[in-house]
Amino acid sequence: MIGPLRTTHRFVFLLWATVLPLLFAAGLASRHHWPEAVVPQSEDGSHLASKALELDGRKFDVSLLRGEGGTDAAWVAIVPSTALVSPDVLVYWSPNPITSELNEDAQLLGPYHRDTRYRLTNDETDRGYLCLYSAAHRQVLVSLPLKEVQ
Repeated sequence: MIGPLRTTHRFVFLLWATVLPLLFAAGLASRHHWPEAVVPQSEDGSHLASKALELDGRKFDVSLLRGEGGTDAAWVAIVPSTALVSPDVLVYWSPNPITSELNEDAQLLGPYHRDTRYRLTNDETDRGYLCLYSAAHRQVLVSLPLKEVQ
């Protein structure tokens, strides 16, 4: 009575040993691949400004790009030299410095992604501060003055 059960058990485990790796490989192959971030460029592809800033011991490359087709907009890119380890990082713009808490006049530009450009109007590029804010920790990570970039 035990002999047929052992034979069935051995067959089922050999079957699982071949089927599970195949299912795992098929699952990895069928994952969605996200496209690279599109870099908005002006028609002539020129930059307004680009500068490396060091604040609170962190280095950031901040670039300003002109809006497309002569529109009244600019794009800003923020690239830290080391990865940000804080969760749920959001990018804000504010006309006033941001220290420990977000100001009431801070405007959300979007969630932070390393290869993303954030849209600003031309009057916002002349003044103001970009803020990286961790929503999970409710903490301002860094406040970058735009006037230092130009």
